[in-house]
Amino acid sequence: LVVVSCYVNDLLKIDVVEETFTPLLSFTLDWTDDGAIEKSEGSGSGWVLKVDEDELWRPFMDFENLVERADKLDDTVGVFTQQGRPIINQFRRHINVLRPHKLDLKEFPFDTLQLDVVLSFGWDSTEIQIVPGLIEAADIVQSTPEYVLTSLTATVGDRRYGYFDRYDKSSAFPHLTITMQLARRPFYYIIRLVGTLCAITCMEYTSFLLEPSALSDRFGVSSSVVLAAIGIHYTAAENLPKVPYLTRLDKYMFLCYLLIFVSFVENIVAFKVNQGLPSGPRETTNAALMACYASWWP
Repeated sequence: LVVVSCYVNDLLKIDVVEETFTPLLSFTLDWTDDGAIEKSEGSGSGWVLKVDEDELWRPFMDFENLVERADKLDDTVGVFTQQGRPIINQFRRHINVLRPHKLDLKEFPFDTLQLDVVLSFGWDSTEIQIVPGLIEAADIVQSTPEYVLTSLTATVGDRRYGYFDRYDKSSAFPHLTITMQLARRPFYYIIRLVGTLCAITCMEYTSFLLEPSALSDRFGVSSSVVLAAIGIHYTAAENLPKVPYLTRLDKYMFLCYLLIFVSFVENIVAFKVNQGLPSGPRETTNAALMACYASWWP
C-alpha cells in the first residue's frame, strides 16, 4: 500500500498553442516495509533504514504524459512515525513539461482548462496498491493573472498495455491522475482583441455616411478597415491556440470579416441603385441600406 500526496507549488507555464503545461510539483510517497527498517535510539523518529537506499524497494513513480523531462529538484528517503507506526517516506520534487489528454478550447477565451498529471508505477495491481493522499495547491496557483483554479482532484485507475498482454493477460497497472480545472480570465482577450475588432468593425459603418455616388471613397474606408482587422488578427495569431476547430474567438473574428464584406456589397448596391435617382429617394435608399447593415450587427 502506497499513499501518494501531491502539492502543486506553481504552474510555471501554460502553452495553449503547443498544448502543454509546466508545473512545479512536490510528491510524498508513504509505505511500510518492516524488512527495510530497524529501531534506533539515536534517530528522531526512533527508526532508520537498515538497507542501502539503492537496495530499498520503491514504487518507481513516473509521468505517463511526459513531453520533456526538465529537472528533478529533490529525491530523498526517510523514516517517520505515523500514529506510532514507522513509515518510509520518499519526497520528490519535479519540473516537467506535460501534455494533457485533451485540451478543449472551443469556448476560448471563455474556456475552462483541464490539466492532468498522470502518474504510472513500475508494478502491476497485484504487487502495489495506490491510494491518493493529500492533494493541495499553493496560493500562487489558486489565482493567477490569467487563470483561477476551480478544482483539484485525484483519481486512481488501472490500465492495461497491449504489449504486456502477450505475456500475461491478467496484468493491470495502477495509475494516479491529478486533475486541475482552471477557468480562464478573458479580460486580456476582450480588451486586446474583441474590443479592438469591435471598434474597427464599427468604423466600417462610417462609409455609409458618404454619398452613394462616391464609391471610391467608400471603398477607401472599407479597405482601411479590412487591413486594420487583418493586421490585428495576424499580430494576435501567435497567442491563439492552433487547434483543428473554430474557437469562440475565431467565430467572432470571422463574423467581423463577414460584416465588412457585407458592407462592400451594400456600397456597390447603393451605388447602382442610386444612379439616376433624385436626391429624396437617394437619401431614403441609403438610409434603408444603413439600417439593413446595422441589423447584421451581433
